[in-house]
Amino acid sequence: MRALVIGLGRAGLAAGRLLSDLGYETHGYDRQENPKLLNEISDLSKVFTGLFLNSDPDELFADLDLMVLSPGVPPTCGPVVRARQSGIRVLGEAELCLARIDCPKVGITGTNGKTTTTELTGALLRCGMGDVAVCGNNGQPISGFFSNGKFPWSCCVAEMSSFMIDVLDRALFNVTMILNMTPDHLDRYGTTEEYYRSKIAFVRRTAPGGTAIVNLGCPATLGFLPELGKLAFSGGFTLAGFVGAGKKWDENHLSVCSKRAVLTEAGIEIFTAGTDETIVVKPWKRRIPGDHNMENIMAAVLAGQAMGLSCEQMEQGINSFNAVEHRLEPAGEFMGVRFINDSKGTNEDATVKALQAFEGPLTLIAGGYDKGAAFTDLAGAVARRSETAVVLMGMTARKIEDSLVSSGYGGPISMAQTLSQAIDMAMRLTPCGGTVLFSPGCASYDMFRDFEERGRIFKALVADLSSQDNSGSQGAIDMIAASARSKVKLVETSHDQ
Repeated sequence: MRALVIGLGRAGLAAGRLLSDLGYETHGYDRQENPKLLNEISDLSKVFTGLFLNSDPDELFADLDLMVLSPGVPPTCGPVVRARQSGIRVLGEAELCLARIDCPKVGITGTNGKTTTTELTGALLRCGMGDVAVCGNNGQPISGFFSNGKFPWSCCVAEMSSFMIDVLDRALFNVTMILNMTPDHLDRYGTTEEYYRSKIAFVRRTAPGGTAIVNLGCPATLGFLPELGKLAFSGGFTLAGFVGAGKKWDENHLSVCSKRAVLTEAGIEIFTAGTDETIVVKPWKRRIPGDHNMENIMAAVLAGQAMGLSCEQMEQGINSFNAVEHRLEPAGEFMGVRFINDSKGTNEDATVKALQAFEGPLTLIAGGYDKGAAFTDLAGAVARRSETAVVLMGMTARKIEDSLVSSGYGGPISMAQTLSQAIDMAMRLTPCGGTVLFSPGCASYDMFRDFEERGRIFKALVADLSSQDNSGSQGAIDMIAASARSKVKLVETSHDQ
């Protein structure tokens, strides 16, 4: 048997190892012959029989049994199109793995909150199910959790990007989850409608007898609710909905969602239609801030309940869970100003939610790679806050500035050429007792390898502030940036950023 892996990042390498363990003669292809791949050629050669780096792999097609796509590889990629035209089976890395996993599987998607909720759901399930693999779009490929072709875990919780969903064809999850939907990745999908449909398609991947969880406080999701109800009925699975703090429940939704979770003074109450059954989970000792994180907790609780966990087990998981790196992560304090690393804020809705999590004087550092967002929601959120300053950087700096001015925002706006300069400016703008929030609202590709590198450099800069004099000189901060880059280990993530 012969297989070809498209895309040789972390997931591609892990998929190659799995295919080799499964008995395939495995080849690898990547259209970019970049320095990182060339530096890793010895590692790649240990896994792949043949390598095609920016060279045509069509010579394999005459005797190719399987093509596997790394996350982020578009189905319109040339070799993928030619493989399908030739009748060659094409699978995403996720489906290659999920079809070989016999234990319960939970899949989680959404525009924002995926990684936090994936890690949180894993923490809850570990309290009742033992060894749980938390993997997928969180930077830990599913294929990397196999050993000698076997999956030695009691449960799989997988973060799924829209790109991964686009090449997933089978109903393989016991629980699926769509946390929210706001416009994103318009550079790939063209329209918001197409992006939303990519997300909504995920409920089709719920196995019969399973549970699909949706956010009924999300306006975009509500627009698809009749369709979701029909999919649940035809697919033989339960549709469950949750409503976050300050959002009203429409009783008419109960005819579509047979299970609902609402936040009350008692806690997270879960009701089941047609029964008197009500359970209450108390999340009051949570360690992750913000109303959006309460919604993430509610979604995780519905997943835990669907998987048979007790209230006590779920509360244990909630109370012990800490913030995930690069998601509203405390990065330190200097001269009475606290710094928050939200580098995973890669779209404007994520940054809006981050702004809502803090009170008092705040300086926002934002800007980055342009994915086609208009930034009107972000500008409105900034304009509604008092005592807020903004430092902009990257490709979208002027675009965000224009939206801020159009929104009526009258506070200070500074333009930075580098992240180190942005931190220097933010320090000058933020009073003692205030917050510097690094939540770019954009992808990282214009200035950094990925959001992880961006976040780690930010944290390194903040950590080194206290070792510098208080002059705030640009030269000193630039020296910190150079030092930070030398200390950061570059890691490859999937492309839903």
